Amino acid sequence: MGKWRFDRTTIFFAVVVVLYCLDLIYFLGITDTDHLPHPFRVFRLIGDTDLFRGFRSMLRQMIFLSLPSSLVGIAIAHRALLNRPLADALLRFLRLGIWLPLLLLFALPTETIAWTIAAAAVMSGCYNYLVARVLLNFQGRDVLLYVGRETILLLFFFMMLAQIELRYWPWFYVVQLSFGFQVLTIVAIFLILINWIFRSNFEAAAQTRGILLRRQIESANRSSLFGALIIAIACFVIWQAFASISFHGLSVSPSILVSPLDALKATYNLLGSGEIGNDIYVSLCEMFLGLIVCGLMTVVIVTLSMSNILRSVLVFLFPLTFVSSMMVVNSILFIPLGPGLANKLLTVGLSTFYAFFQTWWAFRNYRMIVRMVLALDDALPFAFAAMLFGEAMASTAGLGFTMIMASGTYQREKALAAFLITAGLLVSLSAGLRWIARRLYTPAPAANAITARAA
Repeated sequence: MGKWRFDRTTIFFAVVVVLYCLDLIYFLGITDTDHLPHPFRVFRLIGDTDLFRGFRSMLRQMIFLSLPSSLVGIAIAHRALLNRPLADALLRFLRLGIWLPLLLLFALPTETIAWTIAAAAVMSGCYNYLVARVLLNFQGRDVLLYVGRETILLLFFFMMLAQIELRYWPWFYVVQLSFGFQVLTIVAIFLILINWIFRSNFEAAAQTRGILLRRQIESANRSSLFGALIIAIACFVIWQAFASISFHGLSVSPSILVSPLDALKATYNLLGSGEIGNDIYVSLCEMFLGLIVCGLMTVVIVTLSMSNILRSVLVFLFPLTFVSSMMVVNSILFIPLGPGLANKLLTVGLSTFYAFFQTWWAFRNYRMIVRMVLALDDALPFAFAAMLFGEAMASTAGLGFTMIMASGTYQREKALAAFLITAGLLVSLSAGLRWIARRLYTPAPAANAITARAA
């Protein structure tokens, strides 16, 4: 176990805790920003524009909602470690379960976004802690570094998508190239800082990802699958219980508490009537064609990586291609491309590139078909998120369009039905890809797993 040190990671978490405590004091009404200024006023030294004000508002909300929720998730995971079958079931369920709050963003009204972000933080903290302890066998400080980086990056991406409803930082409204490049610079600096604080680089992250995926494939069994199904059923039961309780007088609006039985009935009606068939077709086409774009980008990068000089440069720049920055790049390209199909394909292609290429790189000693299947599976959740985002921005058909329109017209059952269909497609496609991967996967020699030079 590594010794705990007072270094940049420790300082970072100390600063985050202080910022959370300040916002908690403001929230409770103990004092206000006039008497006790918030440290984020330092952004005014850079420029007190709407761009920076929006960014710091988003960060403050992210810290306030995510810090306590992530700690709750870590506490749940730590307790689950006492029961290994439960830990394995949680790992199986949360592998895709952490993406459900993100998909729900497009189906629920604005007043529920805070609860959705908190749920995402709980799930992300729980999942990443279990991954670090159970699958990666990390201890002490290594757990902190892994959980911190993975949780922050995922929640930052989640917060960026949530701005569609919250509008604290409307980064996606790029009407001028200068504004788009300013947003891209801010996001790139944030990603650089996070990777520096948590001592991460592309090679190390890819190596860790490869170990994680191999152990997930090797440890998958019917017992963990059965446990994951039990957890899913328990979630539906809890959902039904909350929907059956009257919340009058509380901050939760009764109008949003649609029961899962009503949502399942609406799902059955949508599928039975064929009303949503075209939306499913449109969304799947956008995702699959977008993943082809991602694959073509990977071929280009792999070809360039054959040069030692270019490979070193690209490996250094790869962390900046994380999904958050690529979404901004896509918003910049929206100006010349417009809201057509090309933009939607680029939305999916750019958003899935980091996850796809990272897995491709991690399994570069394996057969082509194995790399392809695992890379597609790793990129799939990002493809769904990007597809929904693209359709929410500008579309006339698709699952994301259906969710947005149904939610905006107070058709809660229909919105949640579209969400359930989307979640069902994600789970089904991912399960199919994992099944294929397990059939094709054979362990590679450990000595060659990290030292290979070319993809």
